Amino acid sequence: MTDDSPKILIAPSILPVLDRITEREVLSIDKHFDIVKEEVLRLKEGGADLLHLDIMDGQYITRQTFGNSLEEAVEWVSALSGLGIPSDTHLMINEPWNWVEKFCGTETKYLTFHYEAANNHLQNAVYAINTSGGVKRGIAIDRSVESDGCEIHPYVIDDYVKGNMIGMVLIMSVKAGAGGQTFRNIALEHIDYVRQLNPGIDIQVDGGIGFKVDPRLSYSHPTAYEVGKAGANILVAGSSIFKEKDYGAAISKIRECAQQGQMARQQR
Repeated sequence: MTDDSPKILIAPSILPVLDRITEREVLSIDKHFDIVKEEVLRLKEGGADLLHLDIMDGQYITRQTFGNSLEEAVEWVSALSGLGIPSDTHLMINEPWNWVEKFCGTETKYLTFHYEAANNHLQNAVYAINTSGGVKRGIAIDRSVESDGCEIHPYVIDDYVKGNMIGMVLIMSVKAGAGGQTFRNIALEHIDYVRQLNPGIDIQVDGGIGFKVDPRLSYSHPTAYEVGKAGANILVAGSSIFKEKDYGAAISKIRECAQQGQMARQQR
């Protein structure tokens, strides 16, 4: 691995933990924080680099994650950010420019919103994220379609990537909003495109990331390897970690696969 290669980071998503709780009842910070905290501390002990927090508002995504309001979500992010793993906050909400200031106050390390949700207010949303406190701005590209039926491509944020106006691009390799989906091949092309635009930017990938070969896909390697080879350096993983008894072993295997992919890219 060369010195200028972005470091591989593993960011477990706690969405599976939240799903187990919300199958029975509405999530409440007063009632359920200790349950979530226990799982987060297991991830910390297992070597997680970041804690991926999916914030859904019930509108942009037709479900809610952290309680019944975005005010509750801010409270959750603030509390979880104090558990020793830097938080990586992924806003799947409408009009994100109205909320990023509040989420910046939670001590999150990364704050990402969706290109599609910002619509014609992209610049406003980007610059509403105050980086003076160390927060990294991120823009997510979902596997959505525009009105003409064409897949949204990362070229729509070229200027922000090349000009280092953002610190991270999040490429969704599944449809935003639910865990356990199958990885989509187009994500590899999008990751490679962004990496060629800016060799030093953080590229995160979210959806279908694992350390085992998926028989539903045509790859001979796990998806963690494939995204590392394409140029991603921050891997979000949920189901592939939480279905294992040993979170630390799963995190290590995902990291190893991604590092091997990264090295294969450098040798091309």
